[in-house]
Amino acid sequence: MSGLGGLNKTPNGVVLGMVQLQLPTVVTPQDLAAQTQRICEMKW
Repeated sequence: MSGLGGLNKTPNGVVLGMVQLQLPTVVTPQDLAAQTQRICEMKW
């Protein structure tokens, strides 16, 4: 399966995952780490 029907890439393709969230306020490296962790923990 390819295209919008699944996540199996074509032989020369790339699979991208995207998420749309409210723009976070990132001021410190800790803010960035916290936002990164939040995104990584998201469930589908």
